[in-house]
Amino acid sequence: NLLSHRNYFVLHAKWNFFATSHEKNACDGIGGTVKREASNASLRATTSGHILTPLQLFEWCSMHLTGLGFFYISKEEIEQSSLYLTARFKKTHKILGIRSFHCFIPNSNKELQVNRISGIETKCDDLISISPTNKVSNISQVEEYSLGQFILSL
Repeated sequence: NLLSHRNYFVLHAKWNFFATSHEKNACDGIGGTVKREASNASLRATTSGHILTPLQLFEWCSMHLTGLGFFYISKEEIEQSSLYLTARFKKTHKILGIRSFHCFIPNSNKELQVNRISGIETKCDDLISISPTNKVSNISQVEEYSLGQFILSL
């Protein structure tokens, strides 16, 4: 829920969606390096030391890939977050036809700027607003969704 991101994480966020291979950055290379190094280490292990679980991967990375920070999130933590998020997502607003936009910037807790072009800091193409009565404006009101349609949940 991009509109609530600042409230939940104390960080301003915007989402840009790009075509494959566009707008890659350092974290993509680091992620590939981590996977390659861990895979090679596990393949080189003979009778012990194979990396078979997420916890083993975290422990191996923490010991062997210095200079990088790693976090381990347990299955229980994910399940707990899932319960919390499910309750949050039940309160969201669905917006039909969202696939035609590629840049999303929250103006406030109730407004979302949308652009058809990613990464361009120019005048927005459209503005999606949620009124005090939690009705979404400036969108098509469709009650039924079918296969092949794309929606955004606010």
